[in-house]
Amino acid sequence: PEATNLLNIYLAVQQPQRTKEDILEEVKDMTWGDFKPVLADAIVAHLEPIQKRYAEVRSDEAYLEQVLADGAAAANGIADRTLHSAKVAMGFYTPSPPN
Repeated sequence: PEATNLLNIYLAVQQPQRTKEDILEEVKDMTWGDFKPVLADAIVAHLEPIQKRYAEVRSDEAYLEQVLADGAAAANGIADRTLHSAKVAMGFYTPSPPN
């Protein structure tokens, strides 16, 4: 099971054109001690663009605050409509739905 899990992780972080058979051929003569650093390097390389984008987004505090405010406003609007529907369904009639 450990072998399958590690190989599946390795396959998942490879370029799309890599096949399972290709990867099995690459690692067939490796020990687990040889393979694990190769796997770690592949995971780090795969996550690098994500980490870079995360750092960019985190560095722009004003943008983050605006995204959070926009999301909160959208969520509040949905919650207000849902609460109104629930009150109507329970018989607590409110004359008009919230805006």
